[in-house]
Amino acid sequence: PTGKQYAGHITEVDEEMRLLKFDRDGDKADVVLVNWQSHPHITGGFSKYELSADIVGAMREYLEKDTGCLFAYYQGAAGNINPTSRIAEENANTSNPKNYRIHGELLTMHAKEALANMTALQPGLIKVHTEQFTGECDHTDGSLASVASQVIAYFEEGHTPVETQRFAEPFGIWSVYHARAIGNRAAKGKSLPIPITTFTIGQVGFATIPGELFDTIGVAIK
Repeated sequence: PTGKQYAGHITEVDEEMRLLKFDRDGDKADVVLVNWQSHPHITGGFSKYELSADIVGAMREYLEKDTGCLFAYYQGAAGNINPTSRIAEENANTSNPKNYRIHGELLTMHAKEALANMTALQPGLIKVHTEQFTGECDHTDGSLASVASQVIAYFEEGHTPVETQRFAEPFGIWSVYHARAIGNRAAKGKSLPIPITTFTIGQVGFATIPGELFDTIGVAIK
């Protein structure tokens, strides 16, 4: 399942897990970077905004215990892919923490398979390049920014996040946090400078963008 019930239409899902392992000298633990296109998320929906270690915490616990390596997770372009919806539908319940453990176990199993079949790469220079991309802001509409101001004022009057969400939803705004983001973007005008950085470590390449990208964009970048 691709999370359609949570995120609307998803055109394609990047099924590839990528790992990069750094073998360190002496008694220092080796380091494993794991890239997986699935979105760790808050718990409780828009009403709570509580952070959760989610699948990342579970996978780190299992992988570090099984391999003795230090673990680091870097998320692919997966803003629209809910983690628990990538496993069987009966487990696609974002309110049940046991499903994070199930997903973490499954990912650990695949990661261990990959670690057992890795190819050594030749070392090389680290090269970095950054350039500014000017993106158009599609939340600079005056009426939407005005509504966002009303939502913020409503919240600051003492209403709860749940009450504010209900007040905001008819206007196409999902929370006071969303309203503040709209206001911030509107204040910046119709364009926004976005730094895009690429770097290579020998034969391995990375591309980073400071935003929540969806899967189709990630596949296109690859």
